[in-house]
Amino acid sequence: MLFIYDMQTVGKITRLRTHLLPMGLLQDLRLSLRIFRRDPLFSLATIFVLAVSIGANAAIFTMVDSILLRPLEYRHPEELVTVWSTGPDGSKRPFTIPGFLDYSQRNRMFDGIAALGSWSANLTGEADPQRILGVRISANYFRMLGVKAGAGRVFVPDDDAPGSPKVALLAYPLFVQRYGADSHVVGRSILLNGEPYTVVGVLPRHFRFPNHQAEIAVPLSPDTDRGAPIETRWPFCGCTDA
Repeated sequence: MLFIYDMQTVGKITRLRTHLLPMGLLQDLRLSLRIFRRDPLFSLATIFVLAVSIGANAAIFTMVDSILLRPLEYRHPEELVTVWSTGPDGSKRPFTIPGFLDYSQRNRMFDGIAALGSWSANLTGEADPQRILGVRISANYFRMLGVKAGAGRVFVPDDDAPGSPKVALLAYPLFVQRYGADSHVVGRSILLNGEPYTVVGVLPRHFRFPNHQAEIAVPLSPDTDRGAPIETRWPFCGCTDA
C-alpha cells in the first residue's frame, strides 16, 4: 500500500486543527455553563467534591513525600535505628534518664546513642508570652547526626553536664517568626518557664526533628530530669558498620 503526502495538504490540516482546538474548548465551556444554569446545586456539589479530592491528594502526597520519599537530612540516615524500652509484658515503654545513661555506658554495638524527649515551655521576655513546643536532647544529638547550626553552634558535650549554664537552640521557624531572622539573637538570654537560657545557635532552615514540630531545643539535664521519662520513645542511635 502506497501513501503519498502533499505537504501543502498537511499544512492545511495542521492549521485547521489549530483553529479547531479553541473552538472545542469554547464549546465545552458553553456546555458547562448551560449545565450549571440548569442545575446549580449539582454543579456546586461536583465542584466541591473535586476541590476536596484534589486537596486531599495534595496533602497525602506531601506527607508521603516528606516521610517516605525524601531522605532524612542527616549524615548516613541509613545507619540510624530506634531503640525502645520494653516492659515485663513486652510492651514498648519510654526510657527514663537513668535507663538511657545505663544503656549509653554499656553500649558496645553502636557508634553513639542520643536521646530525645518532648517538652514545652512558656517563652516570655521581649514580646508577648508564647507557648512553644520543644525537645530536651542529649548534647551529642546533633553531632551524632552530622547536623551543623545555621548560625552559632550546636550543643557540645559540656552543655548537658550537671551544673552547666542553661542553653538553647532555636528552630528556624521560631527564629524567623519571633526574632525576625535576626542573627544577633545568638548570645542573648531568653526566658523559658521563667528561667534564663542563653541562645547558642539557630538550626538550619530545612532541619526537622523526627516526628516533631519542635520550635526549640534544650539539653537533657541528668541532674534535674533524672526521674522523667523520655516521652517520645525515640533515642536515636548511630549504627556501626560491623
